[in-house]
Amino acid sequence: MHRPAVTNCLHGRFCSESLPAICRVVAFHDDVFSDVVFLAGFTLLNTTVMVTQFLFPTDRSPRLWDNVLITVNALFAGAGITADPAFEKAEFDPFVIGATAVLALALLKISPRQPMLRRYGIAYTVGLLATVLIKTV
Repeated sequence: MHRPAVTNCLHGRFCSESLPAICRVVAFHDDVFSDVVFLAGFTLLNTTVMVTQFLFPTDRSPRLWDNVLITVNALFAGAGITADPAFEKAEFDPFVIGATAVLALALLKISPRQPMLRRYGIAYTVGLLATVLIKTV
């Protein structure tokens, strides 16, 4: 998950420590509202992809090489997923990542041959576990 470069920096750059009313509005937008909008879109997009894969499954099992490539791709995605909540102030992110992982794993249990469900399950589980490990160590 990656936010645009303009979020979470406006109030820190242009407002002083004593926050006037306009700076409090900008700070709320930077820190809370933009995260909620981003994560809502993120959740809708990823849920749509997973549910589409579930409703319109592939009819062939992934081959060994397919599984290797899916796993490598998912591990890179998992590293990217880890980067945001593990190293930044993340308020809602871990819950969204956890919910995405749970949905992916639940759908994968019902329909285990689906490559996108496998990719999402690996990526978000790895991302969530790595974040927990980094935050606790």
